Amino acid sequence: MSIIIRSLKLNLLLFFFFYNLLFPGTTGKISGIVRNIETEDPLIGVNVALVSTPFGAVTDETGRFTLLNIPPGNYQIQASMMGYSKYLINDLSVGIDQTTQINIPMSQESIKMKEVIVQASKPIIQLDISNSQFNVSSDEIRALPIDEISDILDLQAGVNGLSIRGGGTRESLFRVDGFSYNDERSNIPYTSIPIGIIKEIQVQTGGFNAEYGNIRSGVINVVLAEGDENKVHGGITFRHSPPAQKHFGNSLYSSDSYFFRPFLDNDVSWVGTENGNWDAYTRRQYPSFEGWNA
Repeated sequence: MSIIIRSLKLNLLLFFFFYNLLFPGTTGKISGIVRNIETEDPLIGVNVALVSTPFGAVTDETGRFTLLNIPPGNYQIQASMMGYSKYLINDLSVGIDQTTQINIPMSQESIKMKEVIVQASKPIIQLDISNSQFNVSSDEIRALPIDEISDILDLQAGVNGLSIRGGGTRESLFRVDGFSYNDERSNIPYTSIPIGIIKEIQVQTGGFNAEYGNIRSGVINVVLAEGDENKVHGGITFRHSPPAQKHFGNSLYSSDSYFFRPFLDNDVSWVGTENGNWDAYTRRQYPSFEGWNA
């Protein structure tokens, strides 16, 4: 019995250890270097952390640090070290399968000073991206008057619903939190996901990485938002349209309707539709009637 329990524990440890390797494409990475702003020498032992998250690292002998497995989103990063003033970066964006590079200059602190706060800027060229891709954040999704993933993708160049670069829907891979949502028989993706729980959408249209397979047109990578233990979130979607008839043309109860006109039109109701008062074209639009006089 004890051997079975030990084997079960070992299997669980191996599963959680290799989880990120088995399901890639759901997190990003932050790396950079911390230097003395005056001498430009690398600083060793600087604590670099994402504010209000469990993610953090310490710089090595070259002043470099790396934060792995960061969920996509915007963060506030803080660097601190004894004898140096704290350094804060706001709105640092992390994308799926992307490495965000930052350089942190720190100044020596002789007296108590205020924190240095700078606004992060998005790099024009992503050095760690070799494929064609674009990302849609949760803020952009909430600003759009749509409620379907396919509607979001329709707004991007080269994408028509789930068809990427002119390919069929069966040729695209649709993944949610690392799991494939393509049907095993038809290979058509399931996209019935509430957009309110989406953290970020990544669409790759070419030059796919080796971690993806069995695709031709593109990869749609969706990462869902994690729940908050201290808050309850929800959303309601409803549609409204003004009162209107549920069919085209005249009302079914109108004297000109398909069913009633032959019986109520004074030109033909008494003597019939074949008496010559209606031309051939009009007679073909309505049922034949012999007339009330018949």
